[in-house]
Amino acid sequence: LQGNAAKLHVREGETGFGKWGGEFIFPEAVYKGDTIWYSVHARFPESFEQHQATGTKTKFMRVGTYNASGGNSGYSDLIINPSSHESPFSWRYEGDTPWWIGISSQQEDRITRDVWHHYQMAITFDSVPVSEGGQAEIFIWIDGQLAQHITDRRTLEYSNGWTNRALLFTYWNSGAPKDQHVYVDEITITNKTPLTRDSHGNPMIEGLVSKVKPKPPVLN
Repeated sequence: LQGNAAKLHVREGETGFGKWGGEFIFPEAVYKGDTIWYSVHARFPESFEQHQATGTKTKFMRVGTYNASGGNSGYSDLIINPSSHESPFSWRYEGDTPWWIGISSQQEDRITRDVWHHYQMAITFDSVPVSEGGQAEIFIWIDGQLAQHITDRRTLEYSNGWTNRALLFTYWNSGAPKDQHVYVDEITITNKTPLTRDSHGNPMIEGLVSKVKPKPPVLN
């Protein structure tokens, strides 16, 4: 509802599947050459622990892809790194190698507790990356600033692949280290080219961080 944020929960030791975040099914499938923009505002409380005891990465914003017959072809993932990592986030496409690309090493891009942040991905789908003459590329913004433009990774495993599904969190690998919660607001997923442009001229969804911030949640 307008004016309210959602509070997402996961309990200690649980993966949170079905409760920790959720999925978004597109009204139509997206294919090679199509682009989607996926935007989330999130507020992590002071108590939030962003990694497990093993130091593994935490799933955040994800887009699933499929082969022509509907089989899983891997996810495009924006992942929250352990706090000790040199980059606050990583990106990967499970259908390509190497998997991990560190997103930003800037201190200002790290998660600041009890502050709203705006995270956004734009993914153009293709089995051939821009660097090899294809169309696959990924833009990632943090608080309206371009953090990474990836042009050397594919975003579909096969040229006839497709997607119709995005996810937010959904599964905490190895189980949450303790009871956790996070607030999210103004989630937008679209294939319509946004009118707003970043400082480099790239189309992006305008976030609330730079202008009107969401009202702070009532902490329990």
